[in-house]
Amino acid sequence: MDCKLMVLDVQGLVRKRYRKVVTTEFWEDREAYLKHLDIVKVGPDELGAVSVENNPKSVCKELSNLGPNVVALTFGEEGSLVYDRKNDLFYKLPAFKTRVVDPTGAGDVYGMSLAIRYYETGDALEAAIFATAAASLSVETFGPNSIAGRKTVEKRAKVLEKTPFKP
Repeated sequence: MDCKLMVLDVQGLVRKRYRKVVTTEFWEDREAYLKHLDIVKVGPDELGAVSVENNPKSVCKELSNLGPNVVALTFGEEGSLVYDRKNDLFYKLPAFKTRVVDPTGAGDVYGMSLAIRYYETGDALEAAIFATAAASLSVETFGPNSIAGRKTVEKRAKVLEKTPFKP
């Protein structure tokens, strides 16, 4: 198989149902699968289920040690934490302050945008900035029309590039 980038959003494998975390057999065998991944994205509802660690940086390291070069933890309006294993760097990105109309799908937009930009550049920070910009635009209106075009995302990403990212 000729695959240039393998990405996983754990959302479908780890779920919160009736205040109880439910995992699939796939996630229970994660060591066998994560070794093939380039990126893994974990949302706020899945964080407690993917690791016994309480510290987000420790979660990133743990997951990355199983294979992925990039681990992205998203926290909604609190932003994201991205670990770049290749350079052993953490990036704490704030969410772009915007008027939230409908947050549905913002995590999905973040994950896909992160994957696209990482595929294009191989740069975890640049990809995370792009993903943050795309996700922030997706919450400003309702439905699929909220998915912005590349030029709009790039324009917002340029604003975000001026933000200092804490390690």
